[in-house]
Amino acid sequence: MINAIILAAGESQRMGKPKPLLKFEDKTFLEQIISVLKLSDADRVTVVLGAEAETIKKSIDLSGTN
Repeated sequence: MINAIILAAGESQRMGKPKPLLKFEDKTFLEQIISVLKLSDADRVTVVLGAEAETIKKSIDLSGTN
């Protein structure tokens, strides 16, 4: 079993907004990573949130992740 873990718990004080929500092409940085991992051989994708967790949860679709 392959477990993928995305660490997205940083505070991003200098960026002014959470880094996982920065745009990369047509999606946020975190959405891009989740999309790639869902297409991979990973059996489970876990996203670790910390600072700004509620903002991130409201901003992107985390369905299919833990």
